[in-house]
Amino acid sequence: MLATSYALIGENVDIVTSSKILAQRDSSNDPKEGYKIFFNLFGLNVNNNCDNACDNSDTGESERKKRYLKNEIIYGETGYFQRDILLTKCFCKNICEKIAHTLIVDEVDNMFIDNANKMLHLSHNIVDMRYLRDLFLQIWVCVNNKIEQYYNDENVDKIRDYILKMIENNDIKVPLTLNEYIKFKCMD
Repeated sequence: MLATSYALIGENVDIVTSSKILAQRDSSNDPKEGYKIFFNLFGLNVNNNCDNACDNSDTGESERKKRYLKNEIIYGETGYFQRDILLTKCFCKNICEKIAHTLIVDEVDNMFIDNANKMLHLSHNIVDMRYLRDLFLQIWVCVNNKIEQYYNDENVDKIRDYILKMIENNDIKVPLTLNEYIKFKCMD
């Protein structure tokens, strides 16, 4: 009911479940266990971000993107939402362009007590990131100097332009595999 209320006032709703199976079941049109028929009564669309079509290595990203755009309510397990948000925010994939305004956590006790070991760890190595050390150091130097140390739009623009010029002049070396990522992050 809560998801329906928020969706009816125009907010997108993500519902985090404790398992992939529950997300698929709850977003289905199964008359005994699914909620799709209920949501459809209110003119709302519902789907999930974790079934086989979403996990397909060739078409999964485009399928998930389509679902986020066409559905007001998305069911999924924590890791699947994390995946899509990280791919959108950090890797410019634009999978979930419409990030939900409302997040409902279903079965909190199961997720945070019984399954506390299900976490997404961001500490794995991304090989090329070690090459960004010089870039990060230069940004640190810029934001800690006496002139640009105060946060405002003018200083942010000056630092961004300076860093991009240093990259362009090869004063800071950046791996080709990260060029698009850096340009995207500079435009945030």
